[in-house]
Amino acid sequence: MVPGGVLRPSGCGVDRAFGVRDIRALILAPAGDASGPVVPLVTRATESTDTGCLVGDYGALPDDAIALVGPGECLRRDQVIAAQQAGAAGFVAVFPKVPPGIVLRPTLVDPRDLSIPAAAVSQGAAEALVAAAKDGVPARLVTDAHTEQARTRTVLAELPGSADGQVIMLGAHLDSVIDGPGINDNGSGVAALLEIARSLGGTRPQATVRMAFWSGEETGLHGSTRYVAALSPNQKDAILVYANVDMIASPNGFAGVYDEPGAAVGSATASELLGAAVTRNGGTPVQVNLHGGSDHYGFVEAGMATAGVFSGFLEPVSAEQAAASGAEAGRLADGCYHQPCDDLGNIDLQLARVLAAGLADFTVQVANNPELLTG
Repeated sequence: MVPGGVLRPSGCGVDRAFGVRDIRALILAPAGDASGPVVPLVTRATESTDTGCLVGDYGALPDDAIALVGPGECLRRDQVIAAQQAGAAGFVAVFPKVPPGIVLRPTLVDPRDLSIPAAAVSQGAAEALVAAAKDGVPARLVTDAHTEQARTRTVLAELPGSADGQVIMLGAHLDSVIDGPGINDNGSGVAALLEIARSLGGTRPQATVRMAFWSGEETGLHGSTRYVAALSPNQKDAILVYANVDMIASPNGFAGVYDEPGAAVGSATASELLGAAVTRNGGTPVQVNLHGGSDHYGFVEAGMATAGVFSGFLEPVSAEQAAASGAEAGRLADGCYHQPCDDLGNIDLQLARVLAAGLADFTVQVANNPELLTG
């Protein structure tokens, strides 16, 4: 993926050009060149309207419109497709909660059916586009992107149990984003699984412990969803719980334990046991809802019980989270999320140890006593 792009809104007779620091093509978006009026679905760069998921959200677009869209209750891919079907010539994603100077670019999951240039912009570029729309002046969006198919491999490891037909599964994704080294996201999760695997060496639990090191998470959860789709009904029934480990060393983080309203039956019990294990290992668990935004999503969709640990990402830490962890309220849990600075200087090793130890404790407990999950 070549991330280059140029955005040139005009206003008050003066052109403003934004480049790679302020604009990046969305992952898997096609290259393109669009010039036309800006049509914002937001009135301010810092506003989120939870819209843009339906063709009707865009109204009667003028010819060659460039749609400026905040986060909605759907995937960015769904928004791009809706804008495209509504007649937009270009799509620009804005992120109201992202601090100035940061550009996030989500994946569009599948390049098929995408035909318009789509990019993410910084807050400064978004403000310039809002101003251009207000002044009634056009903008030009140019992206230079190239997508190729490549084969990836998920790595599976298994510690056989003494009883047949019962599996405790843990998983973490191996890949990082194109824009950063991914030490917290998700080197921390991979390191936790490797340490848990080392500690289980030579043991024989009742339930089989299976670990998955997923590929393709950052480009659309490809490794985990493909794995789940290939499971037979009996194989699905054998997995008592899938526990996900995605980011556990955020430098201003907290001891998050999954609590997702849409999770399948058995998830609440698993999350309660995992939270208790985190407590036993020195953490104060805080319930978090990732809205299916990691590798547990495929398991949730398949009706399988899920749990997981998480230390926060590009969201301000709440007062509750700060009180539980000692983090600074109002500051981002991980200001380097999906950025080049997600390196070895961007981790809280003590928090990672607490969450990894809690997950290991939980794994040993339920693998030796699977009736805790089934009873």
